[in-house]
Amino acid sequence: MLLGCGSPAALDFNNQTPYPSSFLADLWQQSQTDVAMQPILLNIWQKGAPPRYSHPDGRAYSVCPRGLLVQGLPDSEPNAACILEPYDGGACVEAYSQNGIAVFYARGMTTQHLIIALRYEFDSQILYQLHYDVTYR
Repeated sequence: MLLGCGSPAALDFNNQTPYPSSFLADLWQQSQTDVAMQPILLNIWQKGAPPRYSHPDGRAYSVCPRGLLVQGLPDSEPNAACILEPYDGGACVEAYSQNGIAVFYARGMTTQHLIIALRYEFDSQILYQLHYDVTYR
């Protein structure tokens, strides 16, 4: 069971992946710990700006997926594990989020890359639910 997620509905994902929900729950719990225990860079994609970090935030343990859609999409380019992100000119990325709603990833990724991408996106989802500005994450 996810930390701080008492009811079964609160911890559910809308899992549209070939992976079990327990796999996603483990990654979510790791992201809860990331946000709770360490500063997270909030503006990694903001060019020319000084870095902005969150403070370790223990409230992360109370943030639950609550039906968050996690879905793999077909790769947009041959021989590249990437999907076209609908924001910022449609860059080809491994994964992206619609805050509070969904996380999409390129199906062609290896499991190792998927874990890294989902951890990053789950960190962003948790930060968003805690009202951090994740515009440039």
